[in-house]
Amino acid sequence: MEIFISVKNDDYDDNFSFEALTTCFIPSPNLQHLTIPSCPFPSPINAAPRISTITSMSVFNTFPSMMVENFLPSLEVAKHLERFYFYSKDTYSWDETARLDYSPIAHVESLRSIDVTAPGMGTDFMRNLEAPVLSHARLDGWRRHYNPKYDKLTFKGQMKAEPISAALQRTSIRSPLLRSLQLEFIRLYKPDEEFPNILTGNWFPNLEELLLKEVSVKDQHFIEAARSSTPLKQLAVFKCKHVSARGLRPFVVGRQHGFSLTIELRPKVSSKAFKALSALCNITVRR
Repeated sequence: MEIFISVKNDDYDDNFSFEALTTCFIPSPNLQHLTIPSCPFPSPINAAPRISTITSMSVFNTFPSMMVENFLPSLEVAKHLERFYFYSKDTYSWDETARLDYSPIAHVESLRSIDVTAPGMGTDFMRNLEAPVLSHARLDGWRRHYNPKYDKLTFKGQMKAEPISAALQRTSIRSPLLRSLQLEFIRLYKPDEEFPNILTGNWFPNLEELLLKEVSVKDQHFIEAARSSTPLKQLAVFKCKHVSARGLRPFVVGRQHGFSLTIELRPKVSSKAFKALSALCNITVRR
């Protein structure tokens, strides 16, 4: 059983309440997927009996803000939740959960996959969850109307990219079984430290699949991680303008048998370089 609920922005006002969600699922033993707007949302106590059976949840935020701190407990009562997807158009989170010293953590013991937008409130979710069996994580920072000035925004002394990097670091500690990581269109706080941490296995030591798309990873990061021993089996690099065969070749050398590389054909990675790489691993070219 699946339920999809949507709310139009024009229909929303401060007095609107989501009373139906507290009563319409009694009983609901077969409810497995729930798609809902971020606001309005019932309290976790009232929602608990209705969402305790779901295995996947999708949340769409179309409003300027939401109270992430009030939403986190609702994830915690979903004891069987395995997949969580959150999408928002925000470019930064002004909620209290954006603070790096925000301490409450939601324990989601069955969560295996998380897909959130970052920066913004999606990063707040990822940073403030403890998911011990999490195996897949995706952070998507794409914005239709991106403005570079957003990268300079601060919130109580924090640079915009700090919460993203903190989310990755904390997830590495709390979710040591992570096998798949996708980073798309995001900007890290200290990329010269953080990308090497990911590529060398200092973060996510059990990572087997890594996708990097339009991020600030560089050849030097791959070179620094060239001699590291990790279980990485698949690497995909798309639209990363500072990556060439110069960095990929030493990284690929010595990888385990069956290692595969997927990369787009760009001026910095010529056809000749691809042929050289193909002698070292399984390689897929995308134009």
